[in-house]
Amino acid sequence: MDFDFSFPAEMSELKINGRYNIQKRLSGRVGCSVYIAEDTYRFNELCVLQEYPSNYGALQQSAKILYQLEHPQIARFREYFKGFREAREYGYLVEDYVDGLNYAELAQLYRNQENQLTEQEVLEKIKEVLLVLDFLHQKGIAYGDLNSTNLIEDSEQQKPVLINFANARLDPRECAQDIVNLAEVANSFLEDEPSAQVSSLLTSMRQGEFSSAGSLLKSIESLNIDHQPATSQTVVIAPAKKTNRINPLFGCLGKLALVLGLSLGAGRLGWMAGKSWLNSHNNLPAPENSSSPSPTTTIDSQVQQRLLGLKISDQSFFNSLVDQVFNNRFPEQKNKTRDSIAQKQWDELANEMLDHLSTLKPQALDNLGKYSPSDLSRWSLDVNQLHLSSRSLLNLADGQYSKWFASLDFQGQPSEQVRYALIYSQLLSLKAGENYQRLNSLPGQLQGTLQPGQGQAYTIRLTQGKQVQFNLEPNGDIQLSIYSPTGKNNLLESSSKGQWSGALPETGYYEIILSSQAKEPINYQFKVN
Repeated sequence: MDFDFSFPAEMSELKINGRYNIQKRLSGRVGCSVYIAEDTYRFNELCVLQEYPSNYGALQQSAKILYQLEHPQIARFREYFKGFREAREYGYLVEDYVDGLNYAELAQLYRNQENQLTEQEVLEKIKEVLLVLDFLHQKGIAYGDLNSTNLIEDSEQQKPVLINFANARLDPRECAQDIVNLAEVANSFLEDEPSAQVSSLLTSMRQGEFSSAGSLLKSIESLNIDHQPATSQTVVIAPAKKTNRINPLFGCLGKLALVLGLSLGAGRLGWMAGKSWLNSHNNLPAPENSSSPSPTTTIDSQVQQRLLGLKISDQSFFNSLVDQVFNNRFPEQKNKTRDSIAQKQWDELANEMLDHLSTLKPQALDNLGKYSPSDLSRWSLDVNQLHLSSRSLLNLADGQYSKWFASLDFQGQPSEQVRYALIYSQLLSLKAGENYQRLNSLPGQLQGTLQPGQGQAYTIRLTQGKQVQFNLEPNGDIQLSIYSPTGKNNLLESSSKGQWSGALPETGYYEIILSSQAKEPINYQFKVN
């Protein structure tokens, strides 16, 4: 999004392909121009239209790459086609419109308002970009044109979103260039001379010493940057996170600042607090199978058939999982050769684990045994789009984990992989609306049925000072959590009381989580007045 949005007046009256009304030019380079357009087939919904004057093959390649990508920090592909303008043939690629400021505008706005980001805040911005670059690089895709105009700070999810895949390539050797370009993006937010640590990091990035986003992420995590004190204008969200520095009514960029102020305000508070909670509770190494399988471990044919049916191909991992549960329940059998009775107990546990796993979404089973903490960061971004924080996602997943494994420790154990699968399965259910509902007003009464270990999530936007009464029946068998928008003034956390009344401490989206502790299906009534 270049600052010069001018384009020929006749373009404003142009309809591409009989469908897309051009509204504004975002950028223009040799080989590709980018516009905001109205999609008249979708009630004039805004979209981004990329125009290629030549080389339709390059357009097809970009479209093919973008079509296969699904990530909350990548503008979603809609279609590509050939069209004519002024008797010339062009290729067009259409993406979802992302509402927000690009990084060039954002950096300029900070400078105009004399609100300088700390080094730690700049590194946090870069880490957010690295999350989506890591997603691409793991697939062998180089973005190819990383710059401040192709990164949009989405006002909805408060994260940078990549647009314009005109130069994306399926070539892992080019991934290092993305990191070189990212150094210039980082530098645009730094006004003063950086510290020795940050200066050295930027130099290494510019010199191509990092082959991928993953390697740079590790280096940034190892840095020890002092947290600079906040100014009197700064609202501190969480340690090492961004701050709300913008006065939305100041200067000639007031309109842009208002958008930024809103996005860095209520939305960022809740979502960043959730991510901070996730990081503090899940900064764990990749799990290791510390419960070594017994030399006598065998799997009977019935269990093998069930594994095949669930498409769980890593039998070694499954053995380790059952061994972990077996050793926990029968500690006297640990490291002993199993007799027929012990083997029968092991087989029963194997079927019990398969009963549990069969309730998960098939997609969640695909990577069982291969999940890592970086997956949690990506899922955190996804759940933020529902106005839910990661703490709510973990609350729902851990309720089910406790039902399956009681207090079995998961850190560094095979069962940690099952917990990852539970989290991802919960995320898919929330996104499908199976156990999530966004309330537009105080509903009076809600009701439903929860299976053992199952949870239900609601979100509702409420105003500070409003008198509200929450009442859950029956209480005791269902735990109730009500998280405030920032996570700093939660009303209830895993409470069995089921009641709260009073004046709300904050304005924003409140997260309401119900989690069944019952052994049987249980009906509930939840009153909100």
